Formats: sequence, structure tokens, C-alpha cells
Amino acid sequence: MNPESAGNPPVVVTTGNATPAEIAAVSAVVSGLLAEEGEARRESEPAGTTAWQRSQRALRSPLQPGPGRWNG
Repeated sequence: MNPESAGNPPVVVTTGNATPAEIAAVSAVVSGLLAEEGEARRESEPAGTTAWQRSQRALRSPLQPGPGRWNG
């Protein structure tokens, strides 16, 4: 928890009769799932070029002047 949110509870139960232990258990599970998801996203990031970068490649090879070719 960061210092700004230290005074504010991260979860507010508005209905039901949840005990502090139940709220703590739910908070621990959600925190664990979020940590796993964040780790999985960091591991799955591509190391090479992105799809956006690949789409910016040249659409054709450069024109080569010469006999029997383009004479621009």
C-alpha cells in the first residue's frame, strides 16, 4: 500500500455482514491474482518488433534501374 492510500480502505463492503477476516481473505486473493496477471503480462511482452512496427515496413522493394528494368 502506498502512503497516500494508507488511511483509505481499498475495499468497502456496503451490504452483508462480512467479517474482517473474510475481507482480508478476499483482498489477499485479489491481490495475488493481480500480481500474477502483472507478471504474466511482463513475461509475454515481445522482445522483437511490435505488430505496429512490422506494419510500417516497405510495401515493395526499391526499384532497380538497368537493362530490361525500370528506366526512371
